Amino acid sequence: MGQSAGVNFRDPNWGNFYFWVRGRTRTLTTVDEIIDAGRLGIRTWVDGEPRQNGSTAELLFTFGEMIEELSTVFTLEPGDVLTTGTPAGVGQYRDPPTFLTVGQTVRIAIEGLGQIENKVIAEPEAPSSIRHSSGQAC
Repeated sequence: MGQSAGVNFRDPNWGNFYFWVRGRTRTLTTVDEIIDAGRLGIRTWVDGEPRQNGSTAELLFTFGEMIEELSTVFTLEPGDVLTTGTPAGVGQYRDPPTFLTVGQTVRIAIEGLGQIENKVIAEPEAPSSIRHSSGQAC
């Protein structure tokens, strides 16, 4: 088992979750390299502005609890990737709510694991072969 930083975004108009993973990963830290996975600092910046500052201790469930529950539903295989939520500071719950826009840069750092930075880009148009009859991408 290992851990890494990843990014997922919620589309406020569709309510869908998207997770992008590049074909290569900069780092994957194995569990034996981490002193306490349940107490790692997590920070997020948007265009250099701090948006989240928390810890894995704030997650609703421990990593062990998540793995225990998920393994009752399906078999976890070597190489499977599980993603979790984040600490307080999610844009939709800010006052006023804030959402990412095209062109912004998001950087996430997790203590002991490293950081990842991505620029927000427009979602590419889905090919017509995978569009719903209403014209919406499926």
